[in-house]
Amino acid sequence: MSKFLINRFKNSTNFGALLSNGLLAGMRLLNFTLLARSTSKTDFGIWIIYLTTVNFVEMVRFGLLRTAYVKYTSGLEKVDRDPIEGSSWILAILFSGIVFLACLLLFWLPLEVSEGFQYFFYYYPLYSLVILPFHYATFRFQTYRKFFHIFRITLVQTGLWAILLLYHYFQPQSIQWLIRAHLSASFLSGLVALLGGWSNVLAIKKAEFQWIKRLLGFGKFSIGTLIGSNLLKSADTYLINYFLGPAATALYNIPLRLTEMLEIPLRALAQTALPKISKAANQNSKTEVSQLFAQYTTFASIIYFPMLLLAFLLAPWLVEFVGGAAYRETYPIFRIFLVAAIFLPLDRFTGITLDAVNLPQINLKKVVLMALCNVMGDVLILLFLPQLNWVAVVTINTLFIGMLYGIHQLRALKIIDRQHLFHFWFKYSQRIKSLKNG
Repeated sequence: MSKFLINRFKNSTNFGALLSNGLLAGMRLLNFTLLARSTSKTDFGIWIIYLTTVNFVEMVRFGLLRTAYVKYTSGLEKVDRDPIEGSSWILAILFSGIVFLACLLLFWLPLEVSEGFQYFFYYYPLYSLVILPFHYATFRFQTYRKFFHIFRITLVQTGLWAILLLYHYFQPQSIQWLIRAHLSASFLSGLVALLGGWSNVLAIKKAEFQWIKRLLGFGKFSIGTLIGSNLLKSADTYLINYFLGPAATALYNIPLRLTEMLEIPLRALAQTALPKISKAANQNSKTEVSQLFAQYTTFASIIYFPMLLLAFLLAPWLVEFVGGAAYRETYPIFRIFLVAAIFLPLDRFTGITLDAVNLPQINLKKVVLMALCNVMGDVLILLFLPQLNWVAVVTINTLFIGMLYGIHQLRALKIIDRQHLFHFWFKYSQRIKSLKNG
């Protein structure tokens, strides 16, 4: 199309991250569609509770490590990275042991919990071990900005899972079979990462106590941030399941998953932004941090907003494509999520910037504020006006509050400059005009 899009963007890490995330998200959407169309609403709701809980605990586990890992290893040579990577591995294994004991205890206690939680207590301890090498491979590739490598290793897990789901689509199996199939795909991807040497597990021998302490020091804030961030998405699922049951959970999660698919550009750009902003912050270059924040926020908005508009217009057909005719009624929920998503670029990159400049405690406050608004709003709605559409409306208020708080904190700390934002908005708008003019 244009020299700007082809040369400037195609040869950048942003392009690699966007392309790899886009391809993988397409496969995940296909997998999600196969599941939604081949299981009953009740069984699908049980699966969602299981997988949501797995993802929640994984985010807690790696919230302790991922952001700190990327921050401290960005721009370092291998010899300097090994003590950090080894220390991070030790913390991950220790955390896995704690989770294993907790799940074992909860599984055998006479607790009355939903079926999805029962499966989680039984299967997650094994999952947490087999997936470790995969996670560390993606950590390392992110700091080296090798996003096509992330695509390749993730394709192993996603591709095998797709094959198993195709079998399930034509020969429907039980929920336990699905969980074991997902576990098998995760094991294979972890094995590939381990045998390929991509996870650098041997760095454990070079672990240092000072780095273990330092990673924990940073992680105690980022883990809280990740818990809060995950609650923003999973609280709706858990509360709807509690008040309205698994069938309503299934209905709500079709538009929710579609919205997450549209976040691909933001996730991809966030992958490239964190190492770059962290490197600038490590070099005490506040001006470069401000410029990078403005550049990424502007570019993300220009890519994201047209996608939201198109999805809003096509909402009924998109929902039916993913879930089938049984879920078509949920398209108004999808449109509500799309309105809320307008605030996502600024919300996402204020959080990333706060972490990158070593202020995770402020990002934690931001996320806790958002999580409280979300949970309190959901509970009030489900108690007095138990309709899924109104639960989705709470998301608009939550993201708006988070965006305002993040911008206020960065401006108060003089980390971002309004002039940089205006500069990049003008810069990209001029390039778009040049595209229209040929």
